Amino acid sequence: MPKTKTHRKKDGVFADKKGSISEKSDGEYPDLVQRYETLLSGLTQAVMAVDASGHIIYMNPAADRMLGLDFRKVSGKVYHKLWGLRDENGKTVTLKDRPIQFSERTGLPYETDKFEVMAPGLEPLPVAISVKPISLSKGAKHFLVMYRDITQEKRINRIKDEFISLASHQLRTPLSVIKWYSEILESDRLGKLNEKQQANLREIKANNQRLIDLVEALLIVAKIDQGKYIPVPKVVDVGAAVRRVLAALAPTINQKRLKLRFSESNTDGPIKIDPQMLDVVLQTLLSNAVDYSREGGEFGYKTLADGKRLKIEVWDSGYGIPAEEQPKLFAKFFRGSNARRVKPNGTGLGLYIVKSLVEAAGGSVNFKSKENAGTSFAIILPFGLPEKKS
Repeated sequence: MPKTKTHRKKDGVFADKKGSISEKSDGEYPDLVQRYETLLSGLTQAVMAVDASGHIIYMNPAADRMLGLDFRKVSGKVYHKLWGLRDENGKTVTLKDRPIQFSERTGLPYETDKFEVMAPGLEPLPVAISVKPISLSKGAKHFLVMYRDITQEKRINRIKDEFISLASHQLRTPLSVIKWYSEILESDRLGKLNEKQQANLREIKANNQRLIDLVEALLIVAKIDQGKYIPVPKVVDVGAAVRRVLAALAPTINQKRLKLRFSESNTDGPIKIDPQMLDVVLQTLLSNAVDYSREGGEFGYKTLADGKRLKIEVWDSGYGIPAEEQPKLFAKFFRGSNARRVKPNGTGLGLYIVKSLVEAAGGSVNFKSKENAGTSFAIILPFGLPEKKS
């Protein structure tokens, strides 16, 4: 076999001409810093390379400008000592929660647009961060990190959210009027309707209710996105809240001949959480379990209170979520490809709202899913108000 030429690096790490990295002890070739510079220096996006210990191997000029640094002066220094990150709540991101550390632990790429860069002497800058691990020889790793300024995107999203909030408020009144007059017509107070008129009226009511549900969802989303949602804990009856939702879903449950399995533990005592949040969580998760279960299938729920928090699990044995689509599950307006086939008219806002409300209350949302086998959601809600973030 012909020998492959290699490019030498002083610490013994090399890349051959095809781009794979190997280790040799001889030859005079440019090192990896020069290769990074050749590939990355002309990019308009800020890009840097660091090793597994966080030492800066390379920063392109765009990264220098964004962070107010000079690569020639910071080369070899530990990156997290030079600038910080903070989350959307203004809380400093700890080292273990920073994107590079996540990628280093998991070996997986990482993307987020939830952080701001805090560079000394500069204004906080909202960025989208992308981390890509690169495997070297003998288990060593480098990480390519891209920072993209999303200030303009954030401004446009804020304007869009304000418009949606305003439009939703304006739509509320006419939709309520349509609902009111539909109920008057249905009551026969203005005269008895024939069969065709009744069918048309049912269609009007169903579509009007869909619009009302959409408007209510958009108003909740606007409140979340503008940081105006504040949980108001009250003593609630969890069992009664579940039964209200199941009663509303009963016609669909019976039509699809679904079997319900449930378990309730220690939920009879005083449980103090936000009742609106609880209703939204139960309505979304239970209606999804019913909608996406096959005829004759099973779904169920478990509730458990341990004195400090409420645990809710809702599961089904239905269509599941395709593995490649699961990372987008809680994104705004996202709906799975199989979900769209089963129920074309969904908004794609339910799970985004659930996750946002639960996390605003200091709780957590997790899920497991396998396509054609079903999905389970696990919610943990602390009692009372969430702890204040420092």
